Amino acid sequence: MNYVYIGLLVIAFVLIELLIGGTRLLFSLPSCGILALVSFLSLYSFRRAQVPANIYCLVTTALFSFYILLRLSLSPVEYLAREDLYILMGALMIYLFVALILTMPKYRFIFVMTLLFIALVHVTIGGIQYLRGERFPVFDFLQRTDPGLRASGLYICPNHLAGYLEVSALMGLSIVCWSRQSFWIKLLAGYGSAICAVGILLTASRGSYISTIIGLAVFMALSYIAIRRAGRHQLWVSAFGAIMVAAVLFGGVTAIFSRHYALQSRAQKIFDVRDIRTELWKLALKQYQLNPAVGTGGGTYQYYARLFRPAQIAQDPVYAHNDYLQLLAEYGVMGVALALGFVGCHFWFGCRALNYIVTERPIARYRMRSDALALNIGALSSLAIYVVHSFFDFNLHIPANAMLIAFVIGTLANPGVVMPRLNETHEKISHYLKLSLPALGLWIAACGLPTLPAEYFAEQARVALTEERHEDSVAMAELGMPGDRKNPYLFLYHGQALSNIGENAVAVTNLPLAEKSFQAAIVSFRDGLRLYPQEQWLLVGLASALDGLRRFDEAKPIYEEAIRWNPKSPQIHTYYATHLRLAGKFDEAEAMYKRSLQLFWSPSATLGLELLAKDRQAQASTTHSITP
Repeated sequence: MNYVYIGLLVIAFVLIELLIGGTRLLFSLPSCGILALVSFLSLYSFRRAQVPANIYCLVTTALFSFYILLRLSLSPVEYLAREDLYILMGALMIYLFVALILTMPKYRFIFVMTLLFIALVHVTIGGIQYLRGERFPVFDFLQRTDPGLRASGLYICPNHLAGYLEVSALMGLSIVCWSRQSFWIKLLAGYGSAICAVGILLTASRGSYISTIIGLAVFMALSYIAIRRAGRHQLWVSAFGAIMVAAVLFGGVTAIFSRHYALQSRAQKIFDVRDIRTELWKLALKQYQLNPAVGTGGGTYQYYARLFRPAQIAQDPVYAHNDYLQLLAEYGVMGVALALGFVGCHFWFGCRALNYIVTERPIARYRMRSDALALNIGALSSLAIYVVHSFFDFNLHIPANAMLIAFVIGTLANPGVVMPRLNETHEKISHYLKLSLPALGLWIAACGLPTLPAEYFAEQARVALTEERHEDSVAMAELGMPGDRKNPYLFLYHGQALSNIGENAVAVTNLPLAEKSFQAAIVSFRDGLRLYPQEQWLLVGLASALDGLRRFDEAKPIYEEAIRWNPKSPQIHTYYATHLRLAGKFDEAEAMYKRSLQLFWSPSATLGLELLAKDRQAQASTTHSITP
């Protein structure tokens, strides 16, 4: 049955990696469904005796998870909080499964080798992206991006690929150095780790460069401790080997960097204080001040960052590029304190397990290498990597990477060996906690998976809208609405497509169709605003539809509300200026167009000024013709 478990777990990970890391609910829910199946099947192993997990790790996990779930349930926008909810649920299922069911190292090794195989696919695709500049997803319906001369593999962002590769590299390196696996397994693991190192370089992720160096330092420090405590006579031999490996790695990295200007320029900006991240961090601190104790709720950074952002940030900020600050802003001091307790407890127990495996475990007297030791050192080093990398990126908001670190932390909660006084004193609690796995699986099956069709139709509506297939977008959105009435983006895409149909009807003077389309769009936008009242494009869409019906007085306060939530947006100022021009308020429209250009130059604002000049000329000529 363990092979069934690990097979389904591998399928879930492969699937979410193929679907751009699960960065949308549509792409993460299928893997969550497979994990739910694994969790439900774990009932088969309920009666089987397992190595118990550490009670302190389980308690800190329960406290942190319960608080996040409670805060998510009280978040202002239910749909925005869903992303964090399913990330937590997926990661929690993997954590509990590894800590309570999949405790034997040999099954965990299968998963680690799968990670290295997936990394090989990532780096192969990333190498093509880096050398040829070609961007291609595995499936045609996935989003295409252009991160420049940087490898992103199957992900959208190179930083997320780096977050995956750095963990895989350290776990593979630990297998090579510390496991009792066969020579060929170690050879494959070493090859996979080297490929991961190359991939990290090609991502040009500055945060990953720092975190990988620190992770390697932690790995070497833990290896030194293990060698020193297990057998002093091997210390100098191992130290010499470590120096040789470090020299080879340093020489290889130097050779690659000396031939690639793009990598050199990225590396030179590692400590650049003008990086946009510093501005995003300031936005998170301003948001934190709104509710320091418990934060503003899951997913709220998306619209509070718009509220506080400076004019030089042209793109819409969605993440703070710092997991700690985003956690602080959305979940408050309490959330950060519980998170630090959760991480600290697992790191402490991992160190205790390391000490036990190399000094107190009876079998340690006869051999130095151990599969449990290899997983332990790799997991501790990987956790150190994410502790550092989370200062610079938001890998824990990427479902695939969050599930990966859940596997790592679950390995620390239960190293797979019985440790007297540390994980055998509360064996019954660890045993009965297995029942939480099928409970989580049933919740996902009952509440999460039924929304999958609606997510599919929402994505189809979005794609059709970008391709200007407005009738198809309307049809797709209407198919999705019955399946999820709490998804504001279904109403957004529906309303935008109807407004575009109305504008096209006005262009061909089909006024009855235009009026009907604008009226239907108004209904959709208002339904969406009831779910997400801070969404700027719902507000702008509603106001624009009212403009289409010449209801300018009703549209004005809605534009003002949109500007209140995003005061530095040149696009929204341009929309408002167009509204003023259509309403005949030319002086106010000119001031608003100029305000938009001051914030950020845009061709739409320039075109608006040209149209405004023509409207003034037309008005002047009309006035002159009727003058006696």
